[in-house]
Amino acid sequence: MMLWKLFMVINSSHTVFISRVYVIADDTILPMNPNSVLVGGFSKILLALDGSESSRDAAHYAIELANCNSAQLIAITVLHKSLSSYGLAPAPNDSQLDKEKRALKAKEWFEKVTHEAESAHITFRTELVDTQLSVESAIVEYAEEEKVDLIVMGTRGLSGFKRLLLGSVALGVATYSTCPVLIIK
Repeated sequence: MMLWKLFMVINSSHTVFISRVYVIADDTILPMNPNSVLVGGFSKILLALDGSESSRDAAHYAIELANCNSAQLIAITVLHKSLSSYGLAPAPNDSQLDKEKRALKAKEWFEKVTHEAESAHITFRTELVDTQLSVESAIVEYAEEEKVDLIVMGTRGLSGFKRLLLGSVALGVATYSTCPVLIIK
């Protein structure tokens, strides 16, 4: 069953378009399995979750991709701590209660993905990243520290800018990442 019709992988050095039948990357055809999932060469995959429909679609694809490649899958959610106007301390409205609410929502997202990953019998772990860095910087930095081969994420998150072709976080990750980024629409 084909769930995704067209995907775009963006790296600062090249663009990869994944269609139903084949993948073209820098004039090279990359291998795909019968379910039209890219295979070969991935041992550690990072999944960026934010609870949006787009990130849930990315989770399904990342799990299938990890399964086909016998890769480890790491799912992260970034809890961004906003800074005060002076940039020295957390903003006053960034209370502990608000942080706990966001962490609880992230746990719910992780539970859904964990269930699906366990049923696929893949190596899987989750991590909540609490940082003052921008979300895209946190994802890129985490990917570099963990030495992942691929970042998988949705096109748009929960920011509400539906009219944008590509969300600002996805664009930032694709621009600054040193590894390929698979952006699921």
